[in-house]
Amino acid sequence: MLRLVALGKGVRAAAGAVAVSAQGPAAHASRASVVSSAQSAVAHHAARFGFGAGQSLDHPNGIAVAPDSTVYVTDTGNGRLLVFDPSGDRVGTVSRGVAPGNLGLPVGVVFDDHGRIAVVDSTAATVQLYAPIEAGASGPAYIDRFGEQGNADAQLSFPNGLAADGRGRLYVADWGNDRLEIWSY
Repeated sequence: MLRLVALGKGVRAAAGAVAVSAQGPAAHASRASVVSSAQSAVAHHAARFGFGAGQSLDHPNGIAVAPDSTVYVTDTGNGRLLVFDPSGDRVGTVSRGVAPGNLGLPVGVVFDDHGRIAVVDSTAATVQLYAPIEAGASGPAYIDRFGEQGNADAQLSFPNGLAADGRGRLYVADWGNDRLEIWSY
C-alpha cells in the first residue's frame, strides 16, 4: 500500500514535471520543456507507428518505455493511455470515463520499481496504477489508485508530473497545491 511520506511546499514556479536521480528529486522542469520533449518523442513514434484516420493524438504529455520495449503514451486530449508493442502496433488502450481504472486527463506515466505503470490523472486528482499489458488483453489491468481532490496531506490538486526513483517512491508534482508529494510502498 502506498503512503504519503513527504510534502514539499513552494515548488510550483512554472513546474509541471519532476525528475528523480538516485539521490531523490533532481529537478523541477518547466512544463513547456517536458511537454515539448514528450511530444517530440510521441510524434516520432506516431509517425513510425502509422496512426490511421481517427487515431490521432491530442496533446500527448507522457511517454514511458517498458523493459520489453512496449511504449505507453498518455494521450491527454483524448483522455486515454495508449500502448504500442515494439513493432509499433497499438495493442491496448485505457479509455476516458468515470469507472475505476478509466482516465480523465492523464498527463504523466512512469514505471515503478515493481514494474507497475503509474499514470497521473489531473482532473481526477489521482495516480492510477496498472499492471503491464498481457498478450491478448485490451489494455493494462487496473490495480488501484491513490490521492483525492483537496489540499490536505495525501490530497492532490491538478497533479501534472510524476517520477519514480527505483526505491519504492513515486514523486507527484502537485501543481494546484504548490508542492511535491512523495509516496512510498
